[in-house]
Amino acid sequence: MQSPAPIPIQTQTPPSSTPTAPTSSPLQPRTRTTRTLLPTYTYLHLTFLSSRQPNSSNIQSVSLPPLDAITAITHLTSALRAYLGLHGTAIPIDILKIENRDAWVRCPASDGAGVVAALASWVGRGSGEEGDVSWRVRGRSGWIGKLLDGGSDKNGGSNLFGD
Repeated sequence: MQSPAPIPIQTQTPPSSTPTAPTSSPLQPRTRTTRTLLPTYTYLHLTFLSSRQPNSSNIQSVSLPPLDAITAITHLTSALRAYLGLHGTAIPIDILKIENRDAWVRCPASDGAGVVAALASWVGRGSGEEGDVSWRVRGRSGWIGKLLDGGSDKNGGSNLFGD
C-alpha cells in the first residue's frame, strides 16, 4: 500500500520589522512551505453490547464477562463479512486495547468508512447468556490522541496502554 502524498500548504510571511544589517537587495517576503500528511490509519473506540446487558433492575441476575481479544476479532470479522462479503474479511484490523466491554482498534484509513458502516449495522448472536450482540462506535479519528476521552486527555494519550 502506498503512503498518501503530502498536501503542500504555502503561506507568505510579511517582511521582518526587526533591524538587520543593511543589504543591497530590498526585503522580500519569504515563502514557507508546510506539509501535512494524511493519516494512514483510522482509529475507532468501540463498545461491545449485548441484548442482555445488565441494567438497574437485573444487575444481579446477569453478569457478563469482559471482552477478550479472540471474541473481539471474531465478532469484528463477522460484522465485516456480513456487510462487505469476502472483501470485508481482507481488511486488516489491529486491536490496540481492550478494557471491560470497550475496544480500541485501527484499520487502514481508506477502509475506515466501510468498517464503521459494517460495525454500526451488524447484529450477531452471542454465546450462551449474551443473547444478540452488536458494536457501538463511540469514536472515530485519524489520530489516536483525538480519540482518547474526546480529545481532552490530560495525560497526553498515555492512558491508552497503561495505568
